Amino acid sequence: MATKIAFCLVENNRGEILFIQRGYGREKGKWALPGGLVDRGESHAVAAARETLEEAGMKVEVISRVLPRNMTGKTSARTYFGKSVGGKLRPKRPECSDAKFIDPRHIKRHQLAFRRDWETLDVWRDMKAKLAEAKSAPLPACPYCASADVGIRDYPHHNQYVCNACQKTFNPSSPLKSERKPDAAPGDEWELIGTRVYGEEDYDMVSDWLRSEISDVEKRGLSGVDGLTRYINGRTFQYMLVFADVRGDILGVYRTPKNSRAANKDAFKSKPKLPDKPSWHLIGSYSATSSGWANTGSLDNVPKWVLDRTNGGQYNGELRGSRFRYKVRCEVRGDCRTIKVWKKPRMRYWNELKRKEHRR
Repeated sequence: MATKIAFCLVENNRGEILFIQRGYGREKGKWALPGGLVDRGESHAVAAARETLEEAGMKVEVISRVLPRNMTGKTSARTYFGKSVGGKLRPKRPECSDAKFIDPRHIKRHQLAFRRDWETLDVWRDMKAKLAEAKSAPLPACPYCASADVGIRDYPHHNQYVCNACQKTFNPSSPLKSERKPDAAPGDEWELIGTRVYGEEDYDMVSDWLRSEISDVEKRGLSGVDGLTRYINGRTFQYMLVFADVRGDILGVYRTPKNSRAANKDAFKSKPKLPDKPSWHLIGSYSATSSGWANTGSLDNVPKWVLDRTNGGQYNGELRGSRFRYKVRCEVRGDCRTIKVWKKPRMRYWNELKRKEHRR
């Protein structure tokens, strides 16, 4: 399971951002946004507010997300924008040696403890610039219900506009789900999963989420350059809506698997089953002579540390790694020297593979 971390970006009325100064570790003395690990049963937003109170003494109300989930190895990090609602700057010692608001224009890259904080500041500057641009530009119509009753958020947000009619947020520069073209593999066949003919629906294979997406598409109308076909991107499948006319009396719902999930999932299920017990199998064989006229085979699949232990073809026996056991055989016949290496999974790793296969 990935380690969950949450951070909070707090800005005061003067445009300064709250930073804490790390009091220990390799990054001691450098500045960072307040944040820390997410406790079990706790959301990222709640963790961001809690860590800000613990490390800097400031009570904040989480407003929006600045950065989406960022996966680095086995770490999942999210950064939120919070509004100060009380408290007093009080660094948590010895974890934090200082906490204060700093003008982001006066802080340098080398003064920050993590690259993620620098990227967060860049995104935050872009969001504030888009907010200023949105306030000076005419208000667009809602792409969902075509209503002109649209407002602007008071704080930077990725979806800067709010429709007062349907209560949905949107960003005019970002395409809606029904306008995104499918990224399924070319040549994939579309499977019919639902139909609607003059009010009679056959939606047994259509989920509630997809029904709501179909409803949103119909509210926006079917006029446009795309004709009578609309696309919806799901997590596992790409969906295609084919209308017979502009009124939408006849509708066909199709789907096709996406490369990244459904196709790979089917391929994973089709893998052969593991045998009951592990066995040895040859991973490398190499024969050589002093004159070089009979050099054959390859040891590319053999780990380097195993080759180092063979001592130039002088070792015969077994070696143990963290996951595999290796068997080395070195034979000398006249002028020819042969090295063969086999490997077999260790029982602890083998049981882990069997459990994964069972979950499949």
